[in-house]
Amino acid sequence: MTYRAWNLKPLDRAALRELTQAIAEQATEELEYNAQNDEPWSEQKYAAALAAQQKENALLAGVLTARGITDPTEALTLLAGEEELSDPSLLTDMDKACERIWRAIDEGETIVVFGDYDVDGITATSLLYRFLKKCDAQVSYYIPERQSEGYGLNAEALEHIIEQGAKLVITVDCGISSHDIVAGVKDRLPMIITDHHNAPEIIPNSVAVINPKQPGCLYEDKNLSGVGVAFKLCQALWLKRTGQPYLDDLDIVALGTVADVVPLIGENRVIVEAGLRKMNDAPNLGIAALIDVAGLNDKKITAGHIGFTLAPRLNAAGRVTHATRAVELLTTADPDTAQAVAEELQATNMERQAIERSIHEEARLDVVNQGEGADKVIVVAGEGWHPGVIGIVASRLVEEFYKPTMVISVHDGIGKGSCRSIENCNIYEALKSAEDLLLQFGGHHQAAGFSIDEANIPALRERLTQYCKEHLTDEDYVPIVDIDATMTAADVNIELIDQIGTLEPYGMGNSTPIFALPDATVRDVYLMGHQKNHCKIILDGPGDTALDAIAWQGEAYHSE
Repeated sequence: MTYRAWNLKPLDRAALRELTQAIAEQATEELEYNAQNDEPWSEQKYAAALAAQQKENALLAGVLTARGITDPTEALTLLAGEEELSDPSLLTDMDKACERIWRAIDEGETIVVFGDYDVDGITATSLLYRFLKKCDAQVSYYIPERQSEGYGLNAEALEHIIEQGAKLVITVDCGISSHDIVAGVKDRLPMIITDHHNAPEIIPNSVAVINPKQPGCLYEDKNLSGVGVAFKLCQALWLKRTGQPYLDDLDIVALGTVADVVPLIGENRVIVEAGLRKMNDAPNLGIAALIDVAGLNDKKITAGHIGFTLAPRLNAAGRVTHATRAVELLTTADPDTAQAVAEELQATNMERQAIERSIHEEARLDVVNQGEGADKVIVVAGEGWHPGVIGIVASRLVEEFYKPTMVISVHDGIGKGSCRSIENCNIYEALKSAEDLLLQFGGHHQAAGFSIDEANIPALRERLTQYCKEHLTDEDYVPIVDIDATMTAADVNIELIDQIGTLEPYGMGNSTPIFALPDATVRDVYLMGHQKNHCKIILDGPGDTALDAIAWQGEAYHSE
């Protein structure tokens, strides 16, 4: 893949020095105030003040300014990890939802948590189920089977829930696009919708709809994941009944938040930072078992471990077998059960990887054979492709070809598609332009899903190709490497690693800082590792400085 250029804003050195000094002065003032008033001081703020006074954090200040953070108070709040959670009652319909749920609990009504089969839905289901059990509710949960039922609410499942005697359904990570389905059971089954996906024009007419993205919602942070919205519901319920804040199960909330690839800024950053602390100190039994089978017991768990190691094992349940096993893992109180389920998910994940490799090879060959037909958008379909892994395959195709991509699994004449996109293409809007061809669709700016009659797939490819021609330029198809700041080889040291570590946890919207060494030259490149799939690069800097660099899974660099 060819990258266009670095996307690097020129640093205003005067502004950089000013921010560095302002951070030092602000931190020093707060530390002095705390000392005079016998208040606890923040070790991170002290370190920030000391580093600024010694002018050691110029690169860190450069990263902050490159990301638009130029106010010293905002910078210190970020570096010290002191962002705060907002009042959950600001979410539309939260009071109505709390009143109805507490009534159901107090009167012994049966409550069903209706979730989703991805990690966000699994963790949201587990979180709310655990919370309601703690409140002595009569509660169970229901997660659709991915292949036979698909995403979200479905009428058949709700009829089954009604037959089982449920008096209230609370959705998590789904429901906002199910106006017709909700209307069909409105007189027989009260429903509370909690979701975080884009709101359609018609909102379900239910007891309450809690979604920060719905029109008119005053909640400022619109980036919450599905489990994040479920957590706000738990917070509001607990606060109304006890007057106390609710901060339990934050490791579960962090797991779903990172896995759903929502921006790790604002509240999400607070949640993940707190959740990672719990995950490392006293994790949920199921998470502890998952850490064990993944071979991470001797590691400090980071957001990267969640995204690339723990979440795929949970996801494997919903992709290959059934997501209820993952919920059982996160809700069990028995260590032996947790270990057994974790080992089962480990095996399932290995099976998922084999299926994924096979489909990826077929899909990639199809893209190559399409030639110019795949210049603007990739649409590939296969009979019997496992629908549980097509989203991963789509992501891999985007990584290689950098084009909006739809991978469709066809079964009995119906295609189920999973979409992944590039930076400047809103895949949700692209699908909306072709909604007359689709049976159902939903999603985000970068990822979406849909169902379609097999006969309409060629027309969908043509429609999306036309959409991309009208909305994208040639430059949009060339990735850019976003550089936070330039540096020299002499800047690379342990102190720098410690400084940029204050920006963690990293993820969408708060990526790991990337630095450029403009004056470095490559002296040597060779492969390393048992499979010779990692690349070691020897760099020479000005003078006698030299650096060793490693590109994991970077065997392609050896040939370049």
